[in-house]
Amino acid sequence: MSEKHPSKQKKTCQDNLDGRSNNQPPEHTRFQPGRSGNPKGRPKGRIGRVALLRRILEERVEIREGDRVRKMSKFEAMHYTMVHKALKGDAKAFKVLRDIVEDDPSLLEPVPLVNFIFTDKTPEEQREWEEWRAARNKSESDLPDK
Repeated sequence: MSEKHPSKQKKTCQDNLDGRSNNQPPEHTRFQPGRSGNPKGRPKGRIGRVALLRRILEERVEIREGDRVRKMSKFEAMHYTMVHKALKGDAKAFKVLRDIVEDDPSLLEPVPLVNFIFTDKTPEEQREWEEWRAARNKSESDLPDK
């Protein structure tokens, strides 16, 4: 009674007719040396999810604030909107911001004013502003002393 049914018995390498061991594919279907296991692979030029999301979040958008329009990245706009919703009493927005601050308390430390001067300007706007400032400084230096 201790004998098992032939199909339930454990096979050995000698039991296989072609001499290969269990759980191995036939020799002719195994990976060939020098040939990729994934010949089609990922198409060239295709970007992944993370790169795509990063590209989308870096795009610039205009946010209207009363009569003023500010340009910022979509990522900045998301955070800007979240803060304003929390200030207006949105409990979910408040909880999200509270969790972010709990994860990184340094966010509440004061930041020097210099860091805020150029944050919402594109490189073109930055260049125009610097040209305007240089022209203004030049014109002020050309004025006669009183």
